[in-house]
Amino acid sequence: MKLSSYILLILMIGLVFALIGNIIHNFETQYPDVSINTSWENKYNYQEELAQNQTTLMRMIEKMNDEETGWFFRTLIGVAAVPVAIFTAIAIMLNSLKYGTIIITNLGKDIGIPSFVIPFAITALTIIILWGILSWWHSKTKA
Repeated sequence: MKLSSYILLILMIGLVFALIGNIIHNFETQYPDVSINTSWENKYNYQEELAQNQTTLMRMIEKMNDEETGWFFRTLIGVAAVPVAIFTAIAIMLNSLKYGTIIITNLGKDIGIPSFVIPFAITALTIIILWGILSWWHSKTKA
């Protein structure tokens, strides 16, 4: 499979979870007297942690787009933004793998999957991601 297939698969899974969350939110607003357990909404939300990695890069881009900043300073920021963008992309990928591991572990415990099966799922996720990255790297260096 191509790397884009893995990314699309992850996006589809995220979309399913978002739709389920939206349906539950609608049930809470339309039927307020029905008790729904929504403790998982905050438990599996790692968006803020991932967004913290992007703050430096976003500040640099905002400073580059500022009209009051001189052209030389904007050029220096642009040159410095390239390594920051590479580091940020690597950090986001590694943190996504870490949070994916946490989500799989906690979800497996919540569902009731035996604890000896969970490491197999984590290992499978890691191998799939690494295989996708290696195949992408191989296709780019081959061309």
